[in-house]
Amino acid sequence: MGCINTTQADPVAGRFYLGLAVAPEHQRKGYAWEAGILLLGYMFGERRYQKAQAYVHDFNEVSQAGMLAFGATLEGRLRRHDFFAGRYHDNLIFGLTAEEFFAAHGSTGPQVSG
Repeated sequence: MGCINTTQADPVAGRFYLGLAVAPEHQRKGYAWEAGILLLGYMFGERRYQKAQAYVHDFNEVSQAGMLAFGATLEGRLRRHDFFAGRYHDNLIFGLTAEEFFAAHGSTGPQVSG
């Protein structure tokens, strides 16, 4: 089991936040990758958003690598942003533009017929 979502989708600014979670017993099977590619392709291609952002905790190296594999760039760090398990953790901010996504994944985006 798992989930994927978008939040704070702002069609005027053309940006949205991406969230992905996969239950431990289903991790490392490509589900997050496939769901992420489908959702990003839809949001950039069909909905014409221009930027995706994601927050990833500093200790979550798998999600950091996944965001980089999608083509995202580490844009910032919110230091000591969340407190759990007895300590503070940083949140890393990843950003991905439509052009970066399509360059990394071989699509040209929405086609306009004229």
